[in-house]
Order: sequence, then C-alpha cells, then structure tokens
Amino acid sequence: MPILYLDSDKCNGCLECMRACSKTYEHEEILELARLKIKKDENGRYIIQSCKNCENAPCIEACPENAIIKLKDRIIISPTKCNGCKKCIPACPFGAIQIHPTSNKAIKCIYCGICVKACPENALSIVMPTKVFKEKGKKYALT
Repeated sequence: MPILYLDSDKCNGCLECMRACSKTYEHEEILELARLKIKKDENGRYIIQSCKNCENAPCIEACPENAIIKLKDRIIISPTKCNGCKKCIPACPFGAIQIHPTSNKAIKCIYCGICVKACPENALSIVMPTKVFKEKGKKYALT
C-alpha cells in the first residue's frame, strides 16, 4: 500500500503542498482542510501527517456504516455512506482523518498526487513503504 513520503531534508515548510490540496478539494485556500498536514516535530524538522494506508486499517473496523473501504491498494472513504459519527478519527493511529466542517463527512488523503506536483523542493513522493525512509544518509525499509 503506498504512502505519502516527506523527505524532511528537502522540505522548507512553505506549505505549497497543503495549499494545492486545499485548492483542489475546497476550491480555495483553507489549510486546515488540506488532506495532508506538514508540521514541525520536537526537533524542528518538518514531518507529514497523512493516511498510511494501513494493511489492517483500524479506521475500517471503527466505521459502523462501512463507509471506509480498501479499494485496490488504498483506503477510501465514501462520502455517501459516511454519517459523520467520527468513530474513525480516534481509530486512526496517525491522526489522518478529519471531519469536513460543511459536509460533516470524514475526509483524508487519497493520494491524488497534487501535493507532490506542487512541492517546489521535490520533497514529497508517493512510495511503497518498503522503499524509502532516511536515517544517517541511508534509505531503508520501514514497515
């Protein structure tokens, strides 16, 4: 299952990825409604908060309406089935699901790639988790 990977060595915190996401889905710049979040960690490095397409996704089990499904290699939320109960939010170990304030439906990153294209530093990519993570200049698998 693919993940959205942020190379924190390249990220400058400009948030162009979040702006592009918001403009794509909200048709205006509302950073709070971007489907991914870029934040600073306790060491001052930029990190990404987004869906990890968990193999055994707890959000799927938490949804009483079966609105969250695995479709091919991605976790998808059906807005027509979602009743806005918010049970998926605490179930997600990555804090990747939020409730849209207007529709009252759960939303999350769907790996459309618009953020990857918008990043001026080429810090974002969609990868398989067995391919990328950095430590001491080496790339290794994280599963």
